[in-house]
Amino acid sequence: MGSGLSTKYVIHTSYGVLEVGEKEQEYRRVFDEDYLDEFCREMMERPKVDGSSIDGNYLKVQDKYPLRAGGNLGERTGKAGLNNWYSDNPMRDAMELFSDLSNGGITEYSGNNHGIITTFENKSNVMFRPYTSTEGSPAVDIRVSNPGMIRGQKIHFFFE
Repeated sequence: MGSGLSTKYVIHTSYGVLEVGEKEQEYRRVFDEDYLDEFCREMMERPKVDGSSIDGNYLKVQDKYPLRAGGNLGERTGKAGLNNWYSDNPMRDAMELFSDLSNGGITEYSGNNHGIITTFENKSNVMFRPYTSTEGSPAVDIRVSNPGMIRGQKIHFFFE
């Protein structure tokens, strides 16, 4: 993993991104690919919005992501809580779904630095993992504290 200099933020393994002012600070990159590192930082810089939620965000983009019966996204795999999404660009689509569902929550690097996680006031969260144990398949994990339209699930993204 590479490293670089930031004049605005430093990554702390327990607290995500911490603002450090104008003083030059080293930061630890989590992903070697610039576009992933930049995407994660952009997601962490978005403002928190009181009252935001996964269901509220979903309502704004429901035409893009049709739900199956029971509040599931993507195609059924036969394993409870696990769904597949097929497209011509799995990484782009995983990043886009995460971005849409996570708007308004507090985003930070996950505890194990395998991705980024956004938590909402009601303790529901959505996590983006660019690399998973299923090679070439990024994932979005959704955990809801009070099931509404969307149920808790893991979505793996694959080439069609």
